[in-house]
Amino acid sequence: MHAFAIRLKELRERYEMTLQQLAEQLNVSKQAVHKLETGEMKPSAELLLKVCGIFNKPYEYFRGGAEERYRLEQICFRHESTQAVKAVTLLEIKQEVLNDVTYFIDLENLLGIGSTFENPLANLGIAGKKDVEKAAKQLRKKWKLGSAPIADVVDMLESNGVYVVEVTYNDDFSGLSTMMNDEVPVIVLNRNVDSIERKRLTALHELAHLILRFAEHLDEESIERYCNHFAGAVLIPGEVLWEELGKKRLGIAFGELKRIKEAYGISILAIIFRASNAEYISRNDLAVWLENYEDWKRNEMRIIGSGNFLGREKPMRKEALLVRALAENRIMWSKAAQIMHTNIDNLKMQFGSSVLAIRN
Repeated sequence: MHAFAIRLKELRERYEMTLQQLAEQLNVSKQAVHKLETGEMKPSAELLLKVCGIFNKPYEYFRGGAEERYRLEQICFRHESTQAVKAVTLLEIKQEVLNDVTYFIDLENLLGIGSTFENPLANLGIAGKKDVEKAAKQLRKKWKLGSAPIADVVDMLESNGVYVVEVTYNDDFSGLSTMMNDEVPVIVLNRNVDSIERKRLTALHELAHLILRFAEHLDEESIERYCNHFAGAVLIPGEVLWEELGKKRLGIAFGELKRIKEAYGISILAIIFRASNAEYISRNDLAVWLENYEDWKRNEMRIIGSGNFLGREKPMRKEALLVRALAENRIMWSKAAQIMHTNIDNLKMQFGSSVLAIRN
């Protein structure tokens, strides 16, 4: 029998409620409650929310836990994570990620706005640098990004069906990506990472792991390098970089790279590697630029600063869904507070409780 059926009957009997009494609270028939308790009928997302509210129980109590519904697969970490860090990190954040995405999906289903993710690069294989450049261009085209700077990478991902989750963890963890049940793309970012540019690059690096199809002969190091290449190419397309830096130059000032960083949300170090991948500079120039960059960091950066990109890069979709569900009375304040890890008073102060009614 389904976990929901068993636990619903247990709670009804514990609270000494008759089938009819529970039916009246749920606004369904007595027969419907009987079918729910015997497993003959599965609850809708809206009905499940009502049951959670009546008995003051979380989703997981009735759904048998998120792990029974979803599986984390194809988990990829940033290359700087050691095997030990990967094992510990995954163990510690796995349940948090599962629960968070479960809330996402349940809210979407409740509001009738769930959608299936479609890989915009499904038909493109990656075997070399030219393929990566092509993939970045195709992504910008498919997602209608044009060639302008991306104002908010996380918002872009959420708008295109990627679930972005933030966790609080040590600085040695930047992010990871995974597919849930082979169909739900998830990117996990570290809330403690202060650098907006690092968050943006990490998010796109993890996106690369999710949507790029790498040739079988490529090793892990090459794949990581191509994921970084893809992230940089999405942030600033090759032709745009050439335009920004200008052709037939004899030298580039760090002040120019600082300006590009502030406009496109990509770190100066990433711009240097981007210039190499876009073939603006040679491999020999890359080595010299990297050496000069280290000197500049030691001597001049503290004087003129490295520049900052003004961006948010914070997942907001869950909050937006919650506010909508509250406005439509599809979820109780107690459940919303539990999802947001806060209390009802704080939630009402943050979102407000006044609603403008729409009558059709």
